[in-house]
Amino acid sequence: MADYVTEKFMKRLVGRTDLEDALQRLDALTKEEILMTAARNLEVTHRVDVNVTATQELTRNIHDNVEVTNLCLSHVETVMDERQRSLHLCPSVTNCHC
Repeated sequence: MADYVTEKFMKRLVGRTDLEDALQRLDALTKEEILMTAARNLEVTHRVDVNVTATQELTRNIHDNVEVTNLCLSHVETVMDERQRSLHLCPSVTNCHC
């Protein structure tokens, strides 16, 4: 431990802190890069969440449209069945007043 302190003291006296300064700068840049990466990941995650929410809403709308279409088709089938039955009840198509 005493050798380390002496060596560090001697380096500072001689002005040989270039390596130490470079390592400290590298450490600061590494920390900054980690923070920037985390922020970018958060941004991308948020964007994905917004897209998933929009997709869910579109899917619900499509499902609702399909339900309405099925209801309309069911009504059309009922009306067509009723028309078909009323045509069979008429004795003659030319004399029919249905």
